[in-house]
Amino acid sequence: MKLETGITLVALALTGGIAIYAIWKYTAPAAPTPPPEPPPTPPDYTEALQNINDNITSQIPEGTTENRKVLVSGDAVEMLTEDRYRGLNWISCDITNIGPGVLYYDVNEWRNPEHPLQVGGSVSVNLGQKGAIKKLFFSSNAGTTTEASVDGLA
Repeated sequence: MKLETGITLVALALTGGIAIYAIWKYTAPAAPTPPPEPPPTPPDYTEALQNINDNITSQIPEGTTENRKVLVSGDAVEMLTEDRYRGLNWISCDITNIGPGVLYYDVNEWRNPEHPLQVGGSVSVNLGQKGAIKKLFFSSNAGTTTEASVDGLA
């Protein structure tokens, strides 16, 4: 006999003049308790740690050096780059004016610099991040020619 929870069945039977009265009450078994919830998953720091590692790695030079010579004629702007899209990818460079004229230089974008690098003068450029120096621009005064030596660190 299966009854819904809390339903009472009353039965009455007559046998030989004797009344038998019985009451049955069916109670459904208690619902099973759900399993306990698993502990919360700790946050995944993998991506954040990878970003930190990439940032640190981007600031460490590979240690390869390159030496380039650039001949500048007049006030035309000469650009030193590796390829149009990749660039030099240097972290720093040293520029030396070999002469015989003055040398104007700029990094990554030509902004018409005002202060020339005199013959024999040298300057160090360090942008502090691997691949930050993509292009170098050089110019001289009209009617003069000069040569620059560039040592780059990738």
